[in-house]
Amino acid sequence: MAEFPRCAMCRVEIEPGQNVVFRTDGRVAHVDCPEVICPVCVRLIFPGDPIRRNGEEMLHGNCWVKRHRALAGGSGDSPWTVVFERRTAARAHADVAAFAELRAAVHDVVSETRAVRRFACLVRRARASACRRALPQAS
Repeated sequence: MAEFPRCAMCRVEIEPGQNVVFRTDGRVAHVDCPEVICPVCVRLIFPGDPIRRNGEEMLHGNCWVKRHRALAGGSGDSPWTVVFERRTAARAHADVAAFAELRAAVHDVVSETRAVRRFACLVRRARASACRRALPQAS
């Protein structure tokens, strides 16, 4: 069976009998695009949104990443998500679970900071030794 083109606006396959517009760039678009809903977040996918495909299913790019990480046993929330988006610090004074979560997030941030500082130190040393080798020796 022949594969039909996708709409340039909504990226849905165009079927025979639908009203279409031929664009000047050579692509085809629906006259009235159908609503496309992301199955993960159940929100509309608009023409400018970045998408990923799972077969014929269209998902937001971020939703695809979240689903992919969840299926792959990926990481949980970053410490920054815990602190800033979930507002754990605001609840930590009254809620024991929130305090424990905040404390774990702070521990993770400190660990990440130490790792970044170590890496930066290694990069500076490597750069300095490369610069020393590149300088001509004075005689």
